[in-house]
Amino acid sequence: MPSTFQHQLLRHIALSLQSFPDRNIDTLRHPQARQGPQEWLLSKAAKRGWYRHQATSRENIDQRLAELEPHLDGLEWLHHRLDDDASRRTLVEVIGFRVLGPRHARIQAVHDRFWQAVEKIKDPAVVMPKTQSVPMFDGWLDDYDLAPHGWPVKLRAQKLNVLNTYYLEQYRFKAPGIDIQAQAGDVIIDGGGCWGDTALYFAIKTGVKGAVHTFEFSPANLTLMAANLAQNPDLARCIHLQQAALWHKSDQELQFDEAGPATNLGSGGMSAATLSIDDWASRSKSGKVDFIKLDIEGAERRALQGAKNVIQTLKPTLAVALYHSLDDFIRLPQAIDALHPGYRFHLGHYTIHSEETILFATNG
Repeated sequence: MPSTFQHQLLRHIALSLQSFPDRNIDTLRHPQARQGPQEWLLSKAAKRGWYRHQATSRENIDQRLAELEPHLDGLEWLHHRLDDDASRRTLVEVIGFRVLGPRHARIQAVHDRFWQAVEKIKDPAVVMPKTQSVPMFDGWLDDYDLAPHGWPVKLRAQKLNVLNTYYLEQYRFKAPGIDIQAQAGDVIIDGGGCWGDTALYFAIKTGVKGAVHTFEFSPANLTLMAANLAQNPDLARCIHLQQAALWHKSDQELQFDEAGPATNLGSGGMSAATLSIDDWASRSKSGKVDFIKLDIEGAERRALQGAKNVIQTLKPTLAVALYHSLDDFIRLPQAIDALHPGYRFHLGHYTIHSEETILFATNG
């Protein structure tokens, strides 16, 4: 018998492919080349009559399933550790989407909310379009006043930032009986400050009695962040900028190139100084950290290693991006579990694409 996660994934893949019967073909024309775990998923589904292979996508699906194969045990572990049914369904849907792609799968957990938010953001009272050109996304940033929709903030950003941060609240997890988010008075670490949209979001949550420590190192991002904070002086009072790259060791110099929200460490013509969360807490004499958000383009595992003492002693709520690689779906929750086995895990996803999968970890 297949394991719980694999069984649910198999059924999800089968039912998703069944939505496209007009493009399915007879499997006798496309015999299976081998019977590895990835072929097992497809062949079992076909034998049960759930679907027939689709010629146009067979090669891509086989490749993605092959890439998934080494991760099945780890995903089974995560599925078991997730603390609510909504999170477990989300994991199956997200992995299924990563296998099948947007033509053949839907992440139902967020689909309707996403499109409702897209319609809301089109409100002409909210957006003043094309105020700054940028070499990314659709080529433009827009000016937003979100007060008409309940967020007392003005900022220049790209619509995806506004959509994910404010309308979909990607750093908040809600499910029946569960609401995980930053609270009034919290001390918050905003790992990956970018243009300031998340820092301002957290400032609204924590209020004047709390503090948001936002980490950003890209000069281009810092320039736009400064402009956005200047537009919101009341919120900016509780935002404290740390011009450093979160890492497991402090005072190193790492290379990077400017890429807006996708700026990552590793190579490039510019350099950034690193700072670990533990060293920041020691140097700032911060004895309180309530919420840590990490969305730092693949550096999350290093940042967690550098937060060992803070996590073990203060046990803050964590919101950590998993979507940068399939490996992260396993190694990041396992790294958190190794630091503090008492954390309870929840999984949220906030787009109709493969990006913005966030793992939430709470203490008890």
